Amino acid sequence: MSWKIIFTDIDGTLLNKDRELSPLTLKVFQELQKRLPIVLISSRMPQAMQHLQEELHIAHQPIICYNGALILVDGKIISTAEIPWETIKGLHNFNNDVNCHLSLYNNTHWFVPQNDQWAKRE
Repeated sequence: MSWKIIFTDIDGTLLNKDRELSPLTLKVFQELQKRLPIVLISSRMPQAMQHLQEELHIAHQPIICYNGALILVDGKIISTAEIPWETIKGLHNFNNDVNCHLSLYNNTHWFVPQNDQWAKRE
């Protein structure tokens, strides 16, 4: 089989247990990027992915953020999917009743109603 592109997740895939790129990963990706485009895909926001692009020397490649809801090429939005405002209000009200973690993102902004353990971890 002939590979044409590599897409990779970040957390639990590309990063080690310390949430870092290992020396071996850096070495392998340095060789791979000479032959193939490498695109990072994650539920993360762009700012939480761009430092990894820089470390891997693939900052010129697209990134797919928010599990595909935002796709950037050269820092420009080429595709976005947004949740309607009424749905967001419903999620907020539901969260008030059950007290679960809620994170909302809009392009490069992150909103959390409370600074709980999950927000602190992130």
